[in-house]
Amino acid sequence: MDYPSLKIELTKRSESNPDIVGLAIAGSYVRNTQKPDSDIDVCLFVSNPDQFISNPCWAEFFGGIQSTKIEDWGVVKTLRVFYKHGPEVEFNFSTLAWADIPVDPGTHRVVADGIDILYDPTERLSTLQHHVCA
Repeated sequence: MDYPSLKIELTKRSESNPDIVGLAIAGSYVRNTQKPDSDIDVCLFVSNPDQFISNPCWAEFFGGIQSTKIEDWGVVKTLRVFYKHGPEVEFNFSTLAWADIPVDPGTHRVVADGIDILYDPTERLSTLQHHVCA
């Protein structure tokens, strides 16, 4: 699946899933500096990150999976998915506590580098972005 299609499908699925409370894209695709081997950095804010990490079958919707890798960054848990046909996608899961102010240095770095907010019904991500970029 290409990047524009991935954004559309992620947004639709986020809006229809009550466990997802926010969605953003970060990294090189947002800055339009991606290279052919760049991964897509997806930030999903959910009520229970472990639920998504422990059962990654939902990621198959976006293409055939070659392999996965789980990474634990404390507040953020990552499921790195290597698709057979398409870009590598880094699905980063956290609760909305990630968006708390005062801002954690790691969160500040990600937001300052640029995020594209795709789903934000509580406006916590927009508030965070405004706070960091003001």
